[in-house]
Amino acid sequence: MKRASQESSQGGVETGLGRALARTALAAGHRVMGTVRTPADVRALEALAGDAHARILDVTDHEAVDTVVDETRRDLGPK
Repeated sequence: MKRASQESSQGGVETGLGRALARTALAAGHRVMGTVRTPADVRALEALAGDAHARILDVTDHEAVDTVVDETRRDLGPK
């Protein structure tokens, strides 16, 4: 039985645990939307194999958090 693809939204996927979780989810065939800090981090995440998407986000900017959530729902909503 084929398992349906799932989505994962993760913060801090530039390095360390966040990057490892993103890679694991991508390897399992999931779509990943991760938040990062720089344009270079966007390119690095989106270059990973699989359905990876990145948005720059400063989590201390509450308005920006709302904007990224809204954009993610609009752009990457259910397949």
